[in-house]
Amino acid sequence: MKTRVLITGAAGFLGYHLVFLLNGDFEVAGTFHNHLASAVPVQFFKIDLAQPVTVEDCIERFKPGYVVHCAASADVDWCEKNPDEAMAINRDGSVVIAEICARHGIRIIHISTDLVFDGEKGDYIESDLPNPINVYGKSKLAAEETVSDISSDNIIFRVALLYGPDSPHKKGYVKDTMDKIRRGERVRFFADQIRTPLYTADAAQAIESAINTNTPGGIYHIGGAEKLSRLQFGLKMQEIYGFEKDLILPSIMADVPSMVARPKDVSFVISKATQSFGYLPTPLHSVLKTILA
Repeated sequence: MKTRVLITGAAGFLGYHLVFLLNGDFEVAGTFHNHLASAVPVQFFKIDLAQPVTVEDCIERFKPGYVVHCAASADVDWCEKNPDEAMAINRDGSVVIAEICARHGIRIIHISTDLVFDGEKGDYIESDLPNPINVYGKSKLAAEETVSDISSDNIIFRVALLYGPDSPHKKGYVKDTMDKIRRGERVRFFADQIRTPLYTADAAQAIESAINTNTPGGIYHIGGAEKLSRLQFGLKMQEIYGFEKDLILPSIMADVPSMVARPKDVSFVISKATQSFGYLPTPLHSVLKTILA
């Protein structure tokens, strides 16, 4: 019998891709709040994290073995302007999920972010001290702490900057950038914002491996194969897709003074995930050659 996996936020960018990538190996269902993803071949439940009874009903009807908790407000700028709402969704909503799952004996894979760090160090490992510098990062760290406190059996996946194909309600970063390039627009790429970009299919592979190996609870860093600035990512795209190099606008974050604070270097060391459940991300150049095919 296949393990049942419930994906919250399954109409969002990561959740939508997880539904397709995990369905088949597992029996998958998804949840949504406002927007039901179209053409998704699984059962969907409408829930409201501010109404725990809707979550309880979903859990009792589907009876998952794992909940992959993707549902969140991930718009950094929106969170900064709406801190109370951001905490209510990202922290308090996670508490609702974790408490209900604990009562039913269900494990959680909680999706967090590299933005729990201040970016002053880079090459972060799981034991490094978080120090978020914006509301989004603070709300996600608060969620991590509560989910872990409720059950030490829960898994926290801190995921890096995600890229992949489009979802119904959000363009993928590569496609969105290339649409601008094709229109002849110059695109700003920051030289001082460093990440370990993560392909959505690699995130799915990490989740599948963690479930199949019954990975112990704790924090795991899930990033891509390479540490890159946004500018280096853009140059990789130019190399693969062959557009005019002068369409790349090299910048630093200080060039956009109105931008909400972002950390400079939140690159990940992923060796714990590799050693624990065999996680191996796909090289960026291999993904870029296929992602727009």
